[in-house]
Amino acid sequence: MGAGIHGGFGNTKGYKDILAMSATIVNTKRIGELLDKYAKNIKEEKGFYDLIMHGKEDSFLLYRPDKNTNKRESNLKGWADISHRNIAQYIKKDKTYNGTAIRLISCSTGKQNKGVAQNLANKLGVLVKAPNKTLYIKQNGDMYIGDNPFDNSGKWEKFYPQKRRK
Repeated sequence: MGAGIHGGFGNTKGYKDILAMSATIVNTKRIGELLDKYAKNIKEEKGFYDLIMHGKEDSFLLYRPDKNTNKRESNLKGWADISHRNIAQYIKKDKTYNGTAIRLISCSTGKQNKGVAQNLANKLGVLVKAPNKTLYIKQNGDMYIGDNPFDNSGKWEKFYPQKRRK
């Protein structure tokens, strides 16, 4: 797990057996605060390194309760945008990362064709798999992608590295 990163980073390998949702307020409590607890129950997918972090279409999110960090969206006060470049640097430094494909356990990061998942794939030169809608995690580690906790209409999108055009 990465120090100071809400929700944490890293592989789910070794984790076994709640509903968690990124950056959404329900009954005045941020359900997303349980992400690190629930993510421990996600089953490993062979050949993938799991990046477990709050996210949205164009960035990842780090919670800083002491800061008014998100100027673009008033409902995300305290959440700082983290770019794919910063995440790529972190992953490269992680001794458990061996260059495999990446699965983003991170809401809506696969929603845009040229969004944060594609940018991360380009930066690292590996396949990145990401949810195209909000990602919900149940206590047993099962994951659902949809518009609400009772909807499983979303899917995992795959992003392959693309070369820059000159």
